[in-house]
Amino acid sequence: MDRLRFAFLLTLMWSAAILAAFVAVFLTVTGPANAQSIPCKPWDVAKVELEKAGFHKVGIGMISENLVVTIMETEGGAEWALITIDSTGKSCLFQTGANWVPFEEPKLPVPGERPA
Repeated sequence: MDRLRFAFLLTLMWSAAILAAFVAVFLTVTGPANAQSIPCKPWDVAKVELEKAGFHKVGIGMISENLVVTIMETEGGAEWALITIDSTGKSCLFQTGANWVPFEEPKLPVPGERPA
């Protein structure tokens, strides 16, 4: 495996680990007591509503075989939304917030190459 591909895979794994930790902490904090207050609807409907409100996808990750989490933001990260989507197409809005800041891993140096 070449070093560039390794660095890319390492970045992907690090980003997935951060997202998984965030979701795990969030789901632990909200717990089952709040489950009935979480707005849920078919993903096709929710996606159209979110896009009309100016949201677009910035990230997606698997929680399990039957559940993914999607993060959407408005232009410039003014607002964000954390949504889960199950294998039946049901989506649930878990959290919204403001001032989303994307995280980018710094490029890893490749031994023997000079910086551009």
